[in-house]
Amino acid sequence: MKSLMLTLIAFICCLNYADCQIEASIKEETKANSKGSFNALVMELPGTTGKEVNKAWSKFMKKYRGKTKFDRRANEYMTDDATIKEMSDNTVDIIAKVEERGADGTAISVWFNLGVSYLSSKDHSERYPAGEKLLKLFANQVSADMIEQELAKAEKALKDLE
Repeated sequence: MKSLMLTLIAFICCLNYADCQIEASIKEETKANSKGSFNALVMELPGTTGKEVNKAWSKFMKKYRGKTKFDRRANEYMTDDATIKEMSDNTVDIIAKVEERGADGTAISVWFNLGVSYLSSKDHSERYPAGEKLLKLFANQVSADMIEQELAKAEKALKDLE
C-alpha cells in the first residue's frame, strides 16, 4: 500500500513538474530605477509570487560574489561589484526590481551597470547574451525552487496518510 501511494505521489509530482516549468520571456526596455531611467532586461515569471522571486534572487546573486542589499524605500535589490566574466572583465553593479502582476505572476527588471553605461543590445551586442543567459539561469532556479515546494507538499501529504 505504501509503495502504491509513493508511486501515485511521484506520478502527481511528474505531472506538476510541467506546471512548474517557467516559460520566461525576456525583453529589453527603458525603465526607471532609483538611479534614473536606463535600459533594463525584463523577464515575466508566470505562476510565481513576489515573495518567492525575492527570496530566489537573493539566493541566486550569491553565485556572483557581489554584495546584495535590499533597499526598502526603492523596493529594489542592489548587487555591488558582481563578477560576471561573460559580460565584463570588471565588476558589474546589478539593480533588480520585482513587480507583482496579480494572476499573471511577477516580473523582474534587471539593470546591469557596466561602469560607463547600462547593458543594451544596441551598445553592447557582444555582452548582451550574457545578461539574457543570467536571467534564464535565474528562471531555472525559480522553477527548481517551485518543484522543491511541490515535492515537500507531496511528502507531507504522504506522511499524513501514514
